[in-house]
Amino acid sequence: MTENKNKLAVGKTLKSIRTSIGLKQVDVYTDIMSRTHLQRLENCTQTPSYPLLLDILERFSMDLSEFEYIRNGYAHSHIQEIFNEFRRLGSTLNKSGFQNLISKIEALQHNGNSDTFLDHLKSILFGYMELQESQNINTARHHFDAVWQDLKNRETWYYNDIVLMSNIFYIFAEEPMSLILQRLNKFYDKYAGYRDIDKLSRTTKFNYCTLLRVNDRILETKPIIEEVLEDAKEAHDCVLILSCKFILNQIYFLGGEHQSTFDEVKKIIQSMRVLGEDMIADDMLKDWEKLIKNSKIPL
Repeated sequence: MTENKNKLAVGKTLKSIRTSIGLKQVDVYTDIMSRTHLQRLENCTQTPSYPLLLDILERFSMDLSEFEYIRNGYAHSHIQEIFNEFRRLGSTLNKSGFQNLISKIEALQHNGNSDTFLDHLKSILFGYMELQESQNINTARHHFDAVWQDLKNRETWYYNDIVLMSNIFYIFAEEPMSLILQRLNKFYDKYAGYRDIDKLSRTTKFNYCTLLRVNDRILETKPIIEEVLEDAKEAHDCVLILSCKFILNQIYFLGGEHQSTFDEVKKIIQSMRVLGEDMIADDMLKDWEKLIKNSKIPL
């Protein structure tokens, strides 16, 4: 894998951080190394071991991710930026976004960046594009299956793997999807509290309920949605709170609570628009109209 030639040396970065926050050398090396050792590190004549680097960063109240961000000129690595851009795409219908990202991945690979994550991400992007063109999950599934076939044999998934699989689990048939969800839940528990894993866990459960709804199994979603709603409230995730309440009101409507649910859904859709989530609000309105189209309650 090619190295960013503009990345600062470890020692130079350590010295820059130390001096910028007003720490003397003695503030850093006491109890973890000799002054001479620190000077060799800062003069770039010696590279710190990984445990020693972590000890130094702890003196700076800084984690390794931030250190690498600073060392890279206050920028993400090329691969991290690709990953961030993928997460910003927002929609599986963003064909131009997929094509642009594939071009960036292939440029990195052409320049010597050999990374399994890039291969997996490219397969997923091609899968989304084929799904959009064919409108047939079975036709596009082989792209996604290539990722699953690799990851299902791994004992451990890491953060990037978890994110990718959380974005494609719904593509699979029921049996592999069930296995994927089991693995995801296992690693959601293991990674609980790390970055946005808790939000990913909530979103995965909600998306699974969406699948059940599409397959006319909405009543099965009630206990899952109630659990997600409580988690969303604790996290102050307003969009997900409203989305959960919308589904619950659909269930209540099917149970015969017509007028009260109608009033509540109007408030939910209005609140979603206040949050600037007009696309979600429009989808909710369409779903609600579909649900009550045979009722006598006026919209």
